[in-house]
Amino acid sequence: MIPVVEIVLCVVAFFITHLLMRRRRAHKADRSPDQTTASYNESDKFDTHTAEPDESIVHILFGSQTGTAASYAHAIQEELNGKGIKSKLEDLKNFDPEDNFLYWNESKMNGPVLFLISTYTDGTPPPSCEWFCRWLQDASNDFRVNKSLLSNMR
Repeated sequence: MIPVVEIVLCVVAFFITHLLMRRRRAHKADRSPDQTTASYNESDKFDTHTAEPDESIVHILFGSQTGTAASYAHAIQEELNGKGIKSKLEDLKNFDPEDNFLYWNESKMNGPVLFLISTYTDGTPPPSCEWFCRWLQDASNDFRVNKSLLSNMR
């Protein structure tokens, strides 16, 4: 029997891929050949300041204990890149939300964000992304954090 989490992740990945392909087809006629997006390079970092103003990058952030979420993230990225959609892949254990989300609303290159986080014991996040999940919880309850910090995130 296939675990429910894997089914849910597959359904989410399917819908996101479907929506991105529809969006890509709609904008494909408007783009010239010299504006095609580059494929992912393993040395790329999650950088919100390097893309051209009219580019939109799909950000794939994952947290995994056994590697299942990581393999889904890599498969989704390969699918997106195969369709000509630029994407960035980042493990949440190396991701600093304060550095990356601070100017999120100001950057026009930020496209949809896909979070793939497996659950560990009793629905808790895996150790590799505990810090990110704790930061997210703390930021949501901290009066000093602007509540619209992630308002433009899709």
